[in-house]
Amino acid sequence: MPQLPPPFDFDKAIHDALATYYFPAMDDWSRSIVRPLAFKAFERSMGETRARRDAIRPLSQEESAAFAHHLALGAAMLTNWFAWAAETEDFDSLFADQDVWAPIADPEASERDLGTPDGRPIRYLGRIDQLIGDPDDEFWVVRHRLVRDEWTANDELINDHRILGECWALQVAYPQLIVAGTITNELRIEGQLVAKRPTEYVELDNRDMSGPRHTSMLCSPTPPPLAWAAASMTEFDHITDQHDNGLFRRTVVRRAPETMNRIGRQIAEEVEQMQLDDLSLEPTFASHCAECSFRRPCAVMEAGGDFQAVLDAGYEQVPDDIEAPRRPANQSKTVNLRWGGPHGVTVRLMRAWILEESPGRYRFGEIDTPEPGADDVRVRVVVSALNHMDLWVTTGQPRPELPHVPGCDVAGVIDAVGERTTGFAVGDEVVVNPAVAPLEMVVAHGDDAPMWPGFGIVGEQRWGGHAELIVVPGRNVVPRPAGRTWAECAAYPLATLTAWRMLRRSRLRAGETVLIVGIGGGVSTAALSLAVRMGATVYVTSRDEAKGRRAIELGAVEAFDSGSSEDWPVRAEVVVESVGPATWDRSVKALAPGGRLVVCGGTSGPKVEVSLPRLFFKQIEIIGSTMGGYGEFADVTRFMSQGLPVVVDQELPLASYPDALAQLASGAQLGKIVLRHDL
Repeated sequence: MPQLPPPFDFDKAIHDALATYYFPAMDDWSRSIVRPLAFKAFERSMGETRARRDAIRPLSQEESAAFAHHLALGAAMLTNWFAWAAETEDFDSLFADQDVWAPIADPEASERDLGTPDGRPIRYLGRIDQLIGDPDDEFWVVRHRLVRDEWTANDELINDHRILGECWALQVAYPQLIVAGTITNELRIEGQLVAKRPTEYVELDNRDMSGPRHTSMLCSPTPPPLAWAAASMTEFDHITDQHDNGLFRRTVVRRAPETMNRIGRQIAEEVEQMQLDDLSLEPTFASHCAECSFRRPCAVMEAGGDFQAVLDAGYEQVPDDIEAPRRPANQSKTVNLRWGGPHGVTVRLMRAWILEESPGRYRFGEIDTPEPGADDVRVRVVVSALNHMDLWVTTGQPRPELPHVPGCDVAGVIDAVGERTTGFAVGDEVVVNPAVAPLEMVVAHGDDAPMWPGFGIVGEQRWGGHAELIVVPGRNVVPRPAGRTWAECAAYPLATLTAWRMLRRSRLRAGETVLIVGIGGGVSTAALSLAVRMGATVYVTSRDEAKGRRAIELGAVEAFDSGSSEDWPVRAEVVVESVGPATWDRSVKALAPGGRLVVCGGTSGPKVEVSLPRLFFKQIEIIGSTMGGYGEFADVTRFMSQGLPVVVDQELPLASYPDALAQLASGAQLGKIVLRHDL
């Protein structure tokens, strides 16, 4: 007996209806004519699937009831969609539900296409739900996606391998066409039947949608919000607009040219792997992850579990002596797991927040896994924390080597150890010292090594920790302080090291008065804890009354309003300054004769004016300070073991990095914002 086909294919029927609704030849038709045709396409598609099933065996009573339910569900969903679409769309539909074929270029010789050993060409086949052109003459590939009740995770939308493959193939097939990005329309199944459906539609010409526009929700940390089809021209993948009404959600992702090139290279590499004569069979790919043969080990890997055990138990392995042709040297050769869409990715890549242009924005995606050198360790990140450096590198000041992974503050578990590294082993829990100095400078200058050439900061000159893995010199990890939470371990490295060096360079002594300007950030809150520990009398300033109250709870004597223009009623031997031009003049006035102002940065700007008479008549010292040496980091780590207070404002999942950046930029936090990589 032949295998029974399903009684109906609801997903296909909805896609058929939308393909009719967006058919390019009907762009100029009244929607009152097109909508009934789309309803008819849905019913016909459902009926054709049922007829094929009835030819083998009639539907059971339960199947007939389910068929009738989905007919009603589809009619409700399309009715609601057409009403929403009329109010939110402004584009020309160039084609709908169309196959696209593309030759696959040899990665070693782009003028030659890949083929089979007997000379037949190998082609990539994709099926595009829709291609549109927006009012700015940019082209977008659209995917319609049915979801049950929960919206798809944003990182899954950004890394949708199926739609990326379709974009790449489209550009290969039509070289004159440049895809600006992708749009995913999600149609939620739950709630369609109970939603109040429109009795009439907004009738607007599809080519001049001058009527109501939806409200944009910015998902990237750069204001102002962008209209859904008029995204910024920054060249890396990021969500520029996302909007939903409870039943439908539209997500716009601008794509970078490098993304298309990378997808093409991945497809070519897989084609070459597939042609190896003695390559064992691996499970085949389905159209989406819900049906993917690698779904179980992928899910285990995503959860941080032992996916290798799942592979060993249920999958054939690629022989150890077979290498994929032309694999990049910095990618592991031991695991050939692939998952996802028709071409997939490999576990030789790690997930990270990535900066590909500076100035620019971060995107979440895959990047090459860093390999430790002989003197290095690799750490699997458990927590990382934000610093203003995360924001500064997106402005080009400073401009890191690209692509760049941000994140100065990191704690986690050692994943690999270089052959010359001693004192640590795989599995050790560690904190990363973000201040990296060459050994020869450490030997020559000790804790003053940050002043000399070769000094670098994790997350600035080196890849940081907002990623699965990070590689640093073995001398730049210390054991996790006993009794401290993971969040506290991510909160202290850069800020507490910087604050400790500032107080040491300012020669703060017990009994002296210190004013800490702009309480709230990591450095200022760390300076408060350290100054109290040193026996100083501490005053703080803040624009936020609640932050001032919290600082007093942490040991400050009084909190002054830094938002007013009045001078602060204090004379301090030491002023800790990190705000810059917004507070500089009042900070200098607050110094007692012979006082010392120590500065580590300027969150409000890079330039200040100095009154020379005030400087020399009061015999004031201005001291610059940044980061710290290895001995100073050992000091603050010891203080942590002894119970030094560390203020954590909040803990967020790694996926919430854009939201965390926005909060950091607003200055709303008190203490450190920590990202948990296990949430």
